Amino acid sequence: SDLASAIISDVDQDTDPAEVVARANLRVIRLARTEPDFARLIVNIGHSEALFGDAVHPHARVAVERGIASGRFEIADIEVLLTAVIGGAFALIREILDGRHGPHAEQAFARHVLASLGLSPREAKTVVAKVAKSEHD
Repeated sequence: SDLASAIISDVDQDTDPAEVVARANLRVIRLARTEPDFARLIVNIGHSEALFGDAVHPHARVAVERGIASGRFEIADIEVLLTAVIGGAFALIREILDGRHGPHAEQAFARHVLASLGLSPREAKTVVAKVAKSEHD
């Protein structure tokens, strides 16, 4: 989908898979702050969660599979992981739009996602900080 392509379009095969996943999570969650009208449309249309999942799932799967193949990620079940991450992202966007989270919720979410992929909390924090900084430069 165009949404998912735009979120992870500027990465190459040499990019650390953890950075790809962190960047994608930061960008998709940040839509609630940078494009609130678009984000409201996404979360409020009929069957929106399924549409969001269909749009994001293939790209997320590729990013996670790259990390698994490189040995960067270790997970129990890719489909369970993708369901949890995509569903969590959707829920967090909705809650940000409802004013329930502070200004760095997307960074906390990206750190949790990376930890669920097998990175240590310290490494997840480092990767997310690096990617967040590069997004603002």
